[in-house]
Amino acid sequence: MSSKFVSTVLTILFINHTGGLEVTEIPGIDAEVAAVARVLHHDYEAAIPPRNARKGLRLRAGNVQVGDHALLEELYPEPRFNAWSVGEVHVIDRAIVPNGRRDHFEQNAHYHNLLNHLTATARNIARRCRTSSIRRKWLREFELHREAAAESIGVIAQGSVGRSERQRLALPWNRLCSR
Repeated sequence: MSSKFVSTVLTILFINHTGGLEVTEIPGIDAEVAAVARVLHHDYEAAIPPRNARKGLRLRAGNVQVGDHALLEELYPEPRFNAWSVGEVHVIDRAIVPNGRRDHFEQNAHYHNLLNHLTATARNIARRCRTSSIRRKWLREFELHREAAAESIGVIAQGSVGRSERQRLALPWNRLCSR
């Protein structure tokens, strides 16, 4: 495992740890292990900032990175979620060969098998990102409702409005509470 990856993992673990490190062996066509994937799960609150230089699911062969962080974006239902993740896939299968420029792999059945198995990992990450996004949206909506309710309560508590205005201010909150 590269030292940059380890330091990024440790930084994220200390800052925002909720999911841990997932290590997955990816089977090859010949029933041997084709690769080992290490994915750091965290809060998935947004894309990893570029200054961390470790965002995305990355491929390595012979402990040298092949391609960049965007190489596996096509596996995600929404490619932007690749930038929300941190992970490395260490290719072990010698039939999965980097091209001469080391910016991609030679296209063969072994490489496509690897991609098929990694698609499940990418979908899992995307599901976590989407769930986190929905949770944050609900929290924002709740906070807006809480602030509006506090404002209405403040107006009613002042006693400066008549009965009909108090009922009008309280009506939306009574409806919400009776659900």
